[in-house]
Amino acid sequence: MSNRLIIILLSVFFTPPVTLFAQDTASHAEGCVVTASVSPDFPKGLHAKYMRYLGQKLNLKVNIKPMPLARRIKELEKGTIDIIILNYRENPALTFLQPAYSPITEYLFVNHDDKDKITNYRQLINAAIGLNTGSEVFPIFDNDKASKKITVNTLEQKILLLKHNRIDGFFHTNLSTKTVLQQMGLTEDIVKSTWQPQYLRKQSHFVISPNSKLFHRKAELEKIIEQGVANGEFLEIRQVHYKATNN
Repeated sequence: MSNRLIIILLSVFFTPPVTLFAQDTASHAEGCVVTASVSPDFPKGLHAKYMRYLGQKLNLKVNIKPMPLARRIKELEKGTIDIIILNYRENPALTFLQPAYSPITEYLFVNHDDKDKITNYRQLINAAIGLNTGSEVFPIFDNDKASKKITVNTLEQKILLLKHNRIDGFFHTNLSTKTVLQQMGLTEDIVKSTWQPQYLRKQSHFVISPNSKLFHRKAELEKIIEQGVANGEFLEIRQVHYKATNN
């Protein structure tokens, strides 16, 4: 690992948590504060660390404001927050920064005793499936009016609904779900379904809007993201984060 990357990672992981960037840096121009938003499930999680990384590169102070996904999107459109992380979708009010910083895959999670219960798409749309409000899974399912979608604001709510058999399954990313299941003591009770739909691999982007304070720095942001992907810095932050989480 290069000395430069070690320095970045140390500063990312040991910044005091109240404000996720040093507030007294002399080079911060007065008023140069942007607001990033992440899931309330992980207010100090991986996405917050990615935002921290971008803030250091831009020499900006960044405040983290957790909120549910649907509200994150609306507030970004209005400009009351400045940047979020989101899987690509068609939305002319948003600007998806290129390139994507990481591919991600969502999985169908079910109760352990039901891991072989859903075996095809027809059974999936006949099951009650938990989703985060505002999330998209894959186009056929998203647009299928016959599917039984139950929307909530957090991953923990989906887990509790499944635990109490109020839904038959839910979609979420693997490592995030495992982290919360471990915290809730449910790693043996809720597992990935044996059957999984195709086309669940998506591209995850940093997203701004024309009303964001960062919009005039779009080209600079995209250069930082491009270099971070090429240098493996996002991957390194991810690996260190989950290594610490699992210890």
